[in-house]
Amino acid sequence: MRSWTRLHLSLAGVSACALLLGLVAHEATATIIGPTDDRFELSKVPGLKDIGFGRQDFEQAMACTGAIVCPGKPPHEPGMMGSAASVFSANQIVTAAHIFFDNKTKQRRRNLQSCYFRNYSGRRARFPILVTRAFEEQLRENDPSKNRGRDWAVVRLKSAIPNCKAYDVDPSGEWLSPGVELLAVSHLHKDIMKKFSGREPIGQRCTVRDVVPAPFTDLPFYFTDCDADFGGSGSIELVRRDGKWFAKAIMTHSSNSAVNYGEYSLGKRQFTISLGIAHELLRAIGIEPPRPKPLVPIGAGFPPAVDLDAHDRAGR
Repeated sequence: MRSWTRLHLSLAGVSACALLLGLVAHEATATIIGPTDDRFELSKVPGLKDIGFGRQDFEQAMACTGAIVCPGKPPHEPGMMGSAASVFSANQIVTAAHIFFDNKTKQRRRNLQSCYFRNYSGRRARFPILVTRAFEEQLRENDPSKNRGRDWAVVRLKSAIPNCKAYDVDPSGEWLSPGVELLAVSHLHKDIMKKFSGREPIGQRCTVRDVVPAPFTDLPFYFTDCDADFGGSGSIELVRRDGKWFAKAIMTHSSNSAVNYGEYSLGKRQFTISLGIAHELLRAIGIEPPRPKPLVPIGAGFPPAVDLDAHDRAGR
């Protein structure tokens, strides 16, 4: 993990904010950052044991991660598939909101009732989503064409996912810092469908590189060096703390850079975007976010009495 000075964080935040204001990102399209493609079948990700990812963690990913699928409505509305994971409860998933919008018209999908979640441990099982008034209101507020910083969705399922011990979240909502390592777990991305079997999730180790600070975004807005393509949107990003894996962010967009295998760069738009699980996203998941720390009362005698005329008297 790299060390970052306060000055570096400040400068990085300023450049990231400037980029965010003019950002026209695309739903995760093929973006390979760095000299190698770091996506593998989850069980074959290099160094898993070194970061404390064991057999039980793999079984949790098999049961609790997978694809969110919205069949198309020909000839006008194509189908859509993204990644999702069960967080906090086995009868709900967290994913990117843009999966529920038509990519061309930017309008909400007309056949939301046909969308379902599919995991890996029960490959033939489909878990239909529950389209409630609250979910529809959530999509109205989180329209990604209007605000990239709200591209998230918490989706209830009609039935709980069997054998799924849903991922825990960090109730503190503490933001991640540049240099923190992520383990991203996702469904099979489009550009690697022929490379892997599809029998287990895709995993990769990647890093938070820059952060857009508050108050510029509603949620933590991370620029990362994760590799991505269509299907990667909604990937859960895990962080290990105190011997336990926490769901800390979801992958939402890539920069759609024309150059693959280039080094991470804000200026060259070579990055992937993730939203942190905090604030109102925590509340939607079912966890009340921490209250702001109360202001410490100053108390009597503040400000101290100041003799504004003392200097003039001294000069007489």
